[in-house]
Amino acid sequence: MMPVRTPPKGKRRLSFRVNEEHKRLIVQAARDSGLTITDFAISILVGRSKEIIHENTIRELSSRDTEIFMRMLDRSARPNAALKKAVRRYQRRG
Repeated sequence: MMPVRTPPKGKRRLSFRVNEEHKRLIVQAARDSGLTITDFAISILVGRSKEIIHENTIRELSSRDTEIFMRMLDRSARPNAALKKAVRRYQRRG
């Protein structure tokens, strides 16, 4: 029975298969970038992952929408019925 290898602390393996054309492109791009295939793949995957996460979590408002949003923040808001009810419940508890 072969011993189970555990990756170095903080390191995890990610593996996938690519067709010959994709591998040729990746090898060429890594070489042209002066990086190992691993370093190239990591830099591209991490960079693109950050872009996608940013695109899906950060909302950029138009000038018009920013103006509307800022006006809404500046208004003095009055508590609605649900908020008043929640406050009463909170005060009864304690």
